[in-house]
Amino acid sequence: IECCIDEWSSGSKNATHFTGAAYKDLYNDHLQSLIDFDEHTQVRNLGLKLRRTLHDTGRWGSKPIVMYYI
Repeated sequence: IECCIDEWSSGSKNATHFTGAAYKDLYNDHLQSLIDFDEHTQVRNLGLKLRRTLHDTGRWGSKPIVMYYI
């Protein structure tokens, strides 16, 4: 997502090459924020509830293709 934001930061799309090394620190910052959120909302279990809602909503919206194997 950060890479996509970077591509459009000027208002026009400028191709940005994604590399793990370039976005590793941002990823780790976001991951730590999620861990902190989980710890601070543990009493109400909000982290788990949020993840379940995102999972269920994403799966519903994705309309996965069912493949049959013979």
